[in-house]
Amino acid sequence: MKSALVRIFVAAFLLWSPCVIQAQKTEQLAVKFSPSVLVPSVLDRSVFERRDLIYGSEIGAWDQDGGTAVNSPTARRNIIAAKIRVIRWGNWAKFDDMNQGGSAPKQTLAQFNNAVDGIRTLGAVAMIKLPPIWDKQCEGAIDYWNLEWLKEIIKNAGSRVQLYEFGNEPDHYCNMTGTTYGQKWNETVPALKKYARSLGFEIFVGGPAMANNYVHSLEVVNDFLKTVKSAYVVDHDRDFIPDFVSSHTYPNTTENVTLTDFLNRIDYWGKVYDTMRQNIDEIWQGESDGNGQSLGPQIKLADSEWNMVTGNDPRAMDPRWTKPYVAKMFRMFREHHIWLANLFTISSHKGAALDMLKADGTPKPLYESFAAVSTTDPLNKDENR
Repeated sequence: MKSALVRIFVAAFLLWSPCVIQAQKTEQLAVKFSPSVLVPSVLDRSVFERRDLIYGSEIGAWDQDGGTAVNSPTARRNIIAAKIRVIRWGNWAKFDDMNQGGSAPKQTLAQFNNAVDGIRTLGAVAMIKLPPIWDKQCEGAIDYWNLEWLKEIIKNAGSRVQLYEFGNEPDHYCNMTGTTYGQKWNETVPALKKYARSLGFEIFVGGPAMANNYVHSLEVVNDFLKTVKSAYVVDHDRDFIPDFVSSHTYPNTTENVTLTDFLNRIDYWGKVYDTMRQNIDEIWQGESDGNGQSLGPQIKLADSEWNMVTGNDPRAMDPRWTKPYVAKMFRMFREHHIWLANLFTISSHKGAALDMLKADGTPKPLYESFAAVSTTDPLNKDENR
């Protein structure tokens, strides 16, 4: 009797165990490949609900330790007083411990931490522009960007930095087409998001940080988005989707002859942004997130660099020019639903025309024009930080 029971038990086990093993394999495959596992079903995207991030600025990447903006007590007081809510910065060179060739001086971790922590202690969100950010980081150049470098930036920043921009003016510095940029995005950004998640935190990434905002630039952005969507629809992995689409706005020398020219150019940019918004929604039409919400409207618009001049133009030192220009730029951001914007720069040009602050950290007319709006906007409240 006992031996019969044993035989029955063994037979049952042999029938049952392959099913269990197969079920385990199926579960493992689901964990490995399912986008719903790779991306949390509930993702904290509250940063995209903020209405105060149009009041941003930038620290030049060549200020490898954060420069005047984070190291000058006078500059710090003025930045806080102007209620600057987001500060963009980037890596000028590779980290010195990466054992990769490149230009000198290399970035040290101490400098990196000083810049990131310095931005945060100013009450601002830190936003890092990832390489390639200038021509020395393009393919074949001395500091050619690679995934290892970008992962090192994200690892070193940790949970202190949530916002990233992949590249900086790749159409200008690296001569990338929208399709080429989209291909690089597909190879890079999803891997970076998964890498950050493996370290215990989430990151959001946008791009392409177009060199300027013209009607003909829209085709480049469209090609980028279509290239990304073609990869996304394979398995609907949200990590492919840009969290924001960005471009830059600088008037060229034929667009800023008179004050009227300056102001008309802002109206033009607003219309381009409206078209960009429409294109994003059309390209992503019919695609929804795990909660059934349309994806297109979740992709925000950012003007990640702007200024009224591109060089050492004395009009940027004259409040008769800066006040109307800056005020209208902020109106344009509000009217055309720009989520984030960065005036280039705080004080990275030794107080020259592009800077808001002088080299000693004291205000210039550009700063005063900025603060006149940022400190009076009811949507830019300290409690929103």
